[in-house]
Amino acid sequence: MATMVVWDQQGGVRRRFPTTPSTLLGEAARPVNVLSRKKKKEKKKKKKKKKKKKKKKKKKKKKKTKKRKKKKKKKKKKKKKKKKKRKKKKKKKKKKKKKKKKKLFRPIKFANYS
Repeated sequence: MATMVVWDQQGGVRRRFPTTPSTLLGEAARPVNVLSRKKKKEKKKKKKKKKKKKKKKKKKKKKKTKKRKKKKKKKKKKKKKKKKKRKKKKKKKKKKKKKKKKKLFRPIKFANYS
């Protein structure tokens, strides 16, 4: 069913056109008012509700195969981990070693043969 807006003398009324093979061939489709359809559906629903109340007195036979309902999984909220504050270690001051100046000329050592 295709919903179309038909501009009638009453004004723009939303109407539904039944898309049957006969209409596709070129025959004019009979417009059906959407509002009247809705009212009919509401009446049917009211009738069904009344019938259901009467049926409730009768016990229904249990079916052998029962469909299981899938349980919805609840999403667990992730707890935010608290960051532990690290204690800052006190840095020990290193004593600066005095660099020995390199002597350019080393004294020649003579072997003692005595």
